[in-house]
Amino acid sequence: MMKKEPVFVQKLQEASRDKGRVKFFLSFFLVSFIFWFFTKFSRQYTEVIDFVVSVDNIPASIIPLNGQEIQIEATLKATGFQFLYYQFIDNGLNANADFATFQQGKAVLPLMAEFQKLQDQLVGDTQIINLFPASIEFDYQVQQSKWIPVKAPQLNLPMGYRVTKIEFAPDSVELIGPADKLVSIDHIVPVYLSNQQIKMQQSVLLSLPSFDSPLLINTKKVQMNVSVDQYSEIEYQVKIQHLNAEGNTVVRFFPNKATLTFLAPLSEIKSLTTEDFVLGVDLVEGMEEKKKLTVRLVRSPEGLRNLRWEPKEVDYLIRQ
Repeated sequence: MMKKEPVFVQKLQEASRDKGRVKFFLSFFLVSFIFWFFTKFSRQYTEVIDFVVSVDNIPASIIPLNGQEIQIEATLKATGFQFLYYQFIDNGLNANADFATFQQGKAVLPLMAEFQKLQDQLVGDTQIINLFPASIEFDYQVQQSKWIPVKAPQLNLPMGYRVTKIEFAPDSVELIGPADKLVSIDHIVPVYLSNQQIKMQQSVLLSLPSFDSPLLINTKKVQMNVSVDQYSEIEYQVKIQHLNAEGNTVVRFFPNKATLTFLAPLSEIKSLTTEDFVLGVDLVEGMEEKKKLTVRLVRSPEGLRNLRWEPKEVDYLIRQ
């Protein structure tokens, strides 16, 4: 007579048998699914897939307004695996603009001209049956160029110092972009971030700021050469001269001298004299109709700053 197993042992044996059957079922299901999957997706189908076409080799003077990517529909004959690839991994194609026409702001590229190139980009033995639309189109602007001067940035100078000379190489840059964007730009200022005060001649390579797309500049950096000098304020008493006097007419001015004030480099102050300046009154401007005549600066040396004089007008007396 066989010994009867305890109840909990019997339950454990039954559960083990059930678990074995479940594992067998899942294994069978997985193998069947894999077999079905490979069988199903190895077959060829004809389906429509959306592709994004990027247009390359667009002429430099052409700026697409809505980017260079256009969506098309392609009817393909391919395996299920290939359709999965296009659907979830890569649906991008490249077309060449060599056969495109550009007229009145509209670009048109017939896709049949690019058929073989598009076909070559597909994986495996995928075949293109049809493309829709037959041509891709995009709006564009014709970009133009404009030369704009380089202007000096804000420099950090000590008290009493002034810039005597500043040069840039190049002194202007070519800006490229749509005409309506170029019209409002008339200069460019390099980026200068140094906090060090400039007390002598200095040469530094500066970067140019970038513009928002689609504007481009033909260079990224300029060389700035700057010379500075210490300035001092000078004051001269300069005699007011007659301009355009006629015949024996004698005119006396009250006062007959003006106070001329200006800033000059220390290196040039010793070489300056009152003879370098001419203040005059034009006697042909209708003295009979005016009580006062205007004093004008006729001549002064170059490089001086903040030139001013008093008085700006004088009384006069005519003697025949």
